[in-house]
Amino acid sequence: MIDEKRGSGDAACCVPTVLRPYSVPTTGMYKVMARDEKPKYNPNKHHRKSNRLKGYDYTQPGAYFVTMVTYQRECLFGEIIKGEMKLNELGKVADECWLAIPDHFSHVELGAYVVMPNHVHGIIVIRHYWK
Repeated sequence: MIDEKRGSGDAACCVPTVLRPYSVPTTGMYKVMARDEKPKYNPNKHHRKSNRLKGYDYTQPGAYFVTMVTYQRECLFGEIIKGEMKLNELGKVADECWLAIPDHFSHVELGAYVVMPNHVHGIIVIRHYWK
């Protein structure tokens, strides 16, 4: 069950109480950066404090809980109706892209995940180092 929206306007928050397990493979619909390709860092734009542990190697095997949020927390992926998340077309794309991660990274498995109106929560399991 998913709670109804709390708050109002752009700051509305939707809290999942149950995550959906990965089950259906699908094809990829997004571009994945090459391993050696890095986004350009612009200190005038990118000044968010990092939540990462200093010195921790996030490429090592393990399970990682990740959250991806839309720009300005805009509700792009659908809406909560009667306690249930209803994906729109962009929400379906986000769902398919999440499910396609193992198609692009064979050393990765997916755990439970949920697509919410303005964000995606999920567990990514790295089985071994990427070679």
